[in-house]
Amino acid sequence: MLENAKCHIARTLVYQVWQLKLLGYFSDCEMKLVLWADDSRVAQETTGEEVPVELLDCKGSARAEPLLELIGMSDRDRYMFLTDGYWPETTRKALRIWRSQLSSTSVRAIRIGVDANPEFVGPGVFEAEDFFEAVDSWWGNDFALQVV
Repeated sequence: MLENAKCHIARTLVYQVWQLKLLGYFSDCEMKLVLWADDSRVAQETTGEEVPVELLDCKGSARAEPLLELIGMSDRDRYMFLTDGYWPETTRKALRIWRSQLSSTSVRAIRIGVDANPEFVGPGVFEAEDFFEAVDSWWGNDFALQVV
């Protein structure tokens, strides 16, 4: 996601999530920002003035195993992926299996970049410009949001 300023688009989307939280839209929601590439980790919380600098470090390949081990699986949680949709086949397959075990409203994927994978489509997949449509059904629900 290094090319075409995709990391900056991801940063803007993370700001939108934080701003909605500050405005009370996700008032009963525990949020985690998960950084995902070769490994996965929860980003340290900041004061809200700047996203973790690691978010702008778009290197490596996205592997599903460390991500799924970290975030787990709960129908009560909501998962939002900020991605260009280019994942290795093993990662796509693992995520497809994981996704199939969750409710239809649990996962949203936000496609980032003009060159995002054109094959990465389907229910719950949105363009970055449609961010508010993607989270519209989540308003007022008590859940944990994990932005990946």
